[in-house]
Amino acid sequence: TPDGRPRYMPIDASTGTYQDIILTNFDKGRSFIGVVRFDKAFDFGLSLGASYTWEDVKDNAPITSSQATSLYKYAAFADPNYSAYGISNDQIKWQVKWHVDFDHAFFGDYKTKFSLFGTTQAGRPFSYTMQEAASGRSPSFGTVGNTSNYLLYVPTGIDDPRVVYDSATTAEDLNNYINGSVLKDYRGQIAPRNIGRSKVRTRLDLHLEQELPTFVGGSRIALFADFENFLNLLNSKWGIQEQVDFPYSVPLVKVQCLTAAGTASTVSTPCTQYKYIANSSSGISTPNQSLTTPVTNSLYLIRIGARVKF
Repeated sequence: TPDGRPRYMPIDASTGTYQDIILTNFDKGRSFIGVVRFDKAFDFGLSLGASYTWEDVKDNAPITSSQATSLYKYAAFADPNYSAYGISNDQIKWQVKWHVDFDHAFFGDYKTKFSLFGTTQAGRPFSYTMQEAASGRSPSFGTVGNTSNYLLYVPTGIDDPRVVYDSATTAEDLNNYINGSVLKDYRGQIAPRNIGRSKVRTRLDLHLEQELPTFVGGSRIALFADFENFLNLLNSKWGIQEQVDFPYSVPLVKVQCLTAAGTASTVSTPCTQYKYIANSSSGISTPNQSLTTPVTNSLYLIRIGARVKF
């Protein structure tokens, strides 16, 4: 191919979309995780603390499912038949957590408790990919079942001889997007896996508790309220998680292989150029168009309860 990745073809052209998948172990994969934290408690009932966690985690294939077809389909590929080694889908590059707690008895020995816990973390990583323009088995790369997860070749510019476009608009839109993203650092290369980042997220949880007498022996009752994702209660636009959806890849364009004569290539004819095609009439796809909001991680929750202590 123009960027040097291999192409495959079926042993028998009549096999259509049939495939054989072999799962094996891999000898790469590693994680480096560092944490710095502090906690301080004061005699009058106040305690506070914070931590910073940094992660550098790489693997070869994400464990996305229990089925072989899904494990193959939902990985990202440079070599069209071997999932790419790179940043793990589950890496949280950095996160900051902090808490403020206050525990004091204002009335006798009946305690008042207040706890605030916050976390801000980097967005989930995602890959920039390109999608085979044809249906079924990819004429460009020869594989089937993973045709939307080929890692993007990043053109050197609009005039890169390895790439032509279906329109000047597609060329300009893609070039502008590359210039405004991390992709600009990988021009002339296949984009590494998971170099994109979804949006940073901040979440705040609040706990309130008050002990009261029951006037029955030494028993007492503790009334409490928990506000999970408290920021979302204050404003529906706060505290939400916005991320590129599973399988955490964004096909910016469709791709087609061309021969030297400029005609569409098959796996048995040379591929001398890529042709990048807009995904739809509205143009190329971008991560902002692929963002989803997981409901369970984005809505607030209020829990009210009571505990009786004897």
